[in-house]
Amino acid sequence: MEEIDEASSTRLCPSKAPRSLMKWRKRVKSEYMRLRQLKRIRKAEEVKALFLSNRHKIEGRTDLLNEEWSKLRIQSIPFSTSSGSLPNKKQCMVEFGFPSFPNQAVAMRPLTTVAGIPFMYSWSPLQQNFMVKKNMGPQKEHPHSHRLTPSRTRTALQSESTR
Repeated sequence: MEEIDEASSTRLCPSKAPRSLMKWRKRVKSEYMRLRQLKRIRKAEEVKALFLSNRHKIEGRTDLLNEEWSKLRIQSIPFSTSSGSLPNKKQCMVEFGFPSFPNQAVAMRPLTTVAGIPFMYSWSPLQQNFMVKKNMGPQKEHPHSHRLTPSRTRTALQSESTR
């Protein structure tokens, strides 16, 4: 019976049980933190490895493209000879950063003019809102509002107001 009492006394003793429990909690927490840190480190290493593999792929493709471009023959714009009818035209000059490419010049051709928009389709801001609601009188509008009306209507209203 004494053994049972000793065993039960250790169970009931409040000073020994919390110490071992605290030790286990510390161990579990430190192990958990260590595992999380290892997972973080593995993830960072994986990201670095993927980045390097992508970089190597991009460099390989860039090298292939550079080789293809070096094999291609670039055809230059044909030089236009200045004839007697083109002496006063402006020239557009293209200069290259590479000494092996000669400068290229082309006579600029003017574009035909575009017809303007008829004035009746142009819009101008109103100085006053002329809409009237029933039994409310003229509406006042903020001076910086952007209500638009055809300029033809505006000029007609101005001529009516000056009469």
